[in-house]
Amino acid sequence: MDPTVVIVGASVRALAQSAVRAGLKPICADCFADADLLRICQATQIKRYPQDLADFVQQAPQAPWMYTGGLENYPEIVRTLEEQRFLWGNGSEVLRAVRNPFVGLQALRNEGLCVPDTLVWNPEIPNDGAWLLKSIRSSGGMRVTVHAGQHRFRPGDYCQKKIDGKSCSAVYLATSEDTLVLGCTEQLIDQTWTGAAPFAYAGSVGPVTLSLAVQHDVLCVGNILREQFGLRGLFGVDGIVADDRFWSVDINPRYPASTEILERASEFCAAELHMAVCRDDVLPARPVTSSEILHGKVIVFAKHAGRAHAEFCSWLSQKNNSHLRWPQYADLPQQAVQFSVGQPILTLFATGHCRGDVIERLESGVQEVHRKLVGTCSLNAAHRAFVDRSPP
Repeated sequence: MDPTVVIVGASVRALAQSAVRAGLKPICADCFADADLLRICQATQIKRYPQDLADFVQQAPQAPWMYTGGLENYPEIVRTLEEQRFLWGNGSEVLRAVRNPFVGLQALRNEGLCVPDTLVWNPEIPNDGAWLLKSIRSSGGMRVTVHAGQHRFRPGDYCQKKIDGKSCSAVYLATSEDTLVLGCTEQLIDQTWTGAAPFAYAGSVGPVTLSLAVQHDVLCVGNILREQFGLRGLFGVDGIVADDRFWSVDINPRYPASTEILERASEFCAAELHMAVCRDDVLPARPVTSSEILHGKVIVFAKHAGRAHAEFCSWLSQKNNSHLRWPQYADLPQQAVQFSVGQPILTLFATGHCRGDVIERLESGVQEVHRKLVGTCSLNAAHRAFVDRSPP
């Protein structure tokens, strides 16, 4: 079998690394072409998202293709590409259904599962902060706000009742006949220390232990989505755990961002599992490592405009010792890449015996990254000033 696979999306590093562990040879395109992605495969940074992804796939060598987060919101692009080459993942018709909250989420509600009230926006919905304003084309918590005060409403906007509880993400693997829950993680959302915008996905901690009642809900959600919409391979559902129930709030019909936390915790290869299901419709044996260690990751967002100078990139390389199976840093910026305020700089990982340990280490790591980035920027600025003042 030709090991080549084409992977595209807003950010593909995690899935590409998984694909390499599966023995595949990925050819990738995303919005970043991070340094650690370039080390393992051929990767292209696109300028116009998502239009340039379609052009990239059409010009790539003939091979199966996969997509990551964001592209599920553009079923018209997926349809064009799946007509040209074999897709390892969920096709455009599946996307049109499950990404519509009045179809996908309503199917879960119809089966007696917990789903927050979800309505097409109308002026009579109270703007007292009890509702969220969301977009059908949202991804990673972007374009989600509290419905309070005045808003400019766009096509595809809808309102969803807020549920107070723990934000979690369930990751599934499905064939035509069976659904496997690979695990659940807590999502890091609305925690100010991450620097992320409100409701934006900033990371994950897990695996989380769920009660039997919540486990039952989570499995039922996966089975219903597989049976009614034909979801296949890897997919995820974001939800809120509250009152010993799982409240589904968003369906992600592709490789979820939290998957790599479960890969680290249980030592399985998600891309290998996904490939086996999409190619042969079988659930392969999945070794599960029983461990008390929790894993976490956080996206480090820029607090100030800056640049990834050589000293900063060298420091990251030293921290990511090559002998480590699981590097501490990922999504590494290329040297001289510039950041605007609020843009992602990199992803940081940590482990611990309890949630508190993991959060403490992640928070400490975020502070260290900011110190190093500001420090190297200051050193370079001072050096430039010295050179500018030096006599010829």
